[in-house]
Amino acid sequence: MGKNVIKHGGKSGILPPAREIFKQPIKPIAIKKNPNTGYASNIPHPRGSTREAIVPKVVTIEEKISKTAPEPKKIYSNAELSKLSADQQWKIKNSKLRRDYLKESYYQEEKNLEHKEKIQHLKESKAKEEAAAASHYEVSEAFRLTLPSMEQFLEGPIVRQRTKEEKRLLQLKREHNRLQRELAIKEQKASDLLRLCSSAKNFIVTEEELERKVEELYRTGPKAYFNGSNMNSFEDQQALDIEKTVQEKLFGTVNEGPGISTIEDILSGETEKLKNAVEEKVKQNDK
Repeated sequence: MGKNVIKHGGKSGILPPAREIFKQPIKPIAIKKNPNTGYASNIPHPRGSTREAIVPKVVTIEEKISKTAPEPKKIYSNAELSKLSADQQWKIKNSKLRRDYLKESYYQEEKNLEHKEKIQHLKESKAKEEAAAASHYEVSEAFRLTLPSMEQFLEGPIVRQRTKEEKRLLQLKREHNRLQRELAIKEQKASDLLRLCSSAKNFIVTEEELERKVEELYRTGPKAYFNGSNMNSFEDQQALDIEKTVQEKLFGTVNEGPGISTIEDILSGETEKLKNAVEEKVKQNDK
């Protein structure tokens, strides 16, 4: 890693910022004083400093060329140049070529600066025009008549009060939502209780049932007992659970027992009515 790479933070392939060709201004510049900077009138400035900004010295292009690449004191003619050695001829031609390129670069940079200055003036003038247009904006009559003013906002209440009908409707909506939540909770509790009741047939609650299960276990052997439907792999058990859930949703059952909808129909008498209607239909068909 060379020194040039170290100067740019150890990163290669990144070009440094372009240097300014003119270190000093080539035209007089106007320095705008910032009112928020500087020394107050009642405060003396430090020794060796000034209250006003120091304007840099203007160096024209001709002065810069005369100092940087002055013309040679002696200009050789073609006859005199032909008498010199090849090395001297090359030095003279090379010096002339460098002076020409330097002059061309200076004049080209002057054109670039003028172009940038022109663009900056256009931007500033456009910004001033936009600011002037914004300051002289006139509100249309329709906009002025339809737009509410601050006084109109402050005259009445900030929030509109609900009417009696709106209050009554809001109360009914809240009551409906509360009843719906209570109904969903009760249905879930009833479903859980029904599932527990349906599963109770497999529970061991007496000593006789416990003895019978123990005898069955010893008679068949633990391996045969646990290889039954009670012990399945995770995938098989998951598939069985999904199949069981689908069957319960389709047929309205819970743990192979009657579901809530079936019990509600029985309690409300809908099942009995349907049964009687079917029996009457069968009797009519038999006749």
